[in-house]
Amino acid sequence: MTEFGLTLAGFVPMSLQDVKADLEGAMRGAFGQNVKVAGESVNGQFIGIMSERLADLWELAEKVTASAYLFGSAGAALDDVVALAGKQRNQATPSQVVLELAGDPFTVIPAGQVVRDPVQKIRWVTTEAGDLGAGGSDLVAAESEEDGAIQGLAGTLTEIVTSVTGWATVTNPEDADEGRAVDSDSKLRADTQLSFRAGGGSATEAVRAFVLRVRNVTECLVVANRGLEPDADGRPGKSFETIVRGGDGQEIADAIWFSQPGGIESHGSTTSAVTDSRGDSQTVKWSRPEEVEIWLRVQYRPKVDNKGDPIVDPDDLEASMLEEVLDFAGTYQIGDPVVPWNVEQRIETEGMDRVTVLAGRTSVPDSLDPIVLARGELAEVDSGRVQFQQLT
Repeated sequence: MTEFGLTLAGFVPMSLQDVKADLEGAMRGAFGQNVKVAGESVNGQFIGIMSERLADLWELAEKVTASAYLFGSAGAALDDVVALAGKQRNQATPSQVVLELAGDPFTVIPAGQVVRDPVQKIRWVTTEAGDLGAGGSDLVAAESEEDGAIQGLAGTLTEIVTSVTGWATVTNPEDADEGRAVDSDSKLRADTQLSFRAGGGSATEAVRAFVLRVRNVTECLVVANRGLEPDADGRPGKSFETIVRGGDGQEIADAIWFSQPGGIESHGSTTSAVTDSRGDSQTVKWSRPEEVEIWLRVQYRPKVDNKGDPIVDPDDLEASMLEEVLDFAGTYQIGDPVVPWNVEQRIETEGMDRVTVLAGRTSVPDSLDPIVLARGELAEVDSGRVQFQQLT
């Protein structure tokens, strides 16, 4: 006989047919074996109505049971499950950009001004005031009005929406740093698994596990110097450096202090104060990755028709290739080398006869060889540093 409910094998629900058979058996037990339970009978109709409702309750009970587990829960229930492990769902964040404002000298431009790109019409709002000073220009921070990975390529945010007397022009010298959408359930589960996998084996992995649980942290690298002398990157003997992308600095420092091994010195370019369990102030050092500007040159030959004209407008080709290059560049992690051939393989724009990618650390990229980065460096590719050269 099948056992239903919470069993040693887990939760076993009754199906609609199981419930129907159980009610029919109960009806025969109460009123005799000859009682009518066929579907067209009054009893059969009653059994059918009750079976559906009881089957729904069994399904609900199964979902409630599953909601206590990582892969059975969803939505708010999943938030509660991962919270038990110190993990939180990353919320949506706006994209960030630096704007160059220009106009009459000494004009003061209050925060909260809106600009946009004239094509996509996506709005950006300044988060600090600008003072054009004697030179008639200033750099201010701004963020997208909507959350998410909003693209703002260099030189595209040129339309002033909320005008201020004396403010004449605006542009963004560099690409915007794209924000993020709220974590989906599947991503939250994957990140939670990653933080647990990182927690085993060594103290440095434990530090990484705790930092990865900090909201909006996207990457964490922990490098330990187990020797007695400083290593090649200047880390003191018996120290470790935690290199982190994303997340709040104070929350990161707290996570490092909570998980770091006793008697081992933290090292890094950022110094944060934390409060220990006894209320005493402690110092934690950690780092953000050092961004390395990378230049790319995309040499391409478009396909042509029988008259020798490109079958796709070169401007459209370059716009499409730029998007593909930037999408791939967005996948670089701390310490990843820049391999021109890998970039080349991600360019799949139609209308191309051939394409070659060259890379470099200067404005004249001319190498097919990989650019090797240090462990704490991060390749930064901006649309303004992607060049295109049409071959004949």
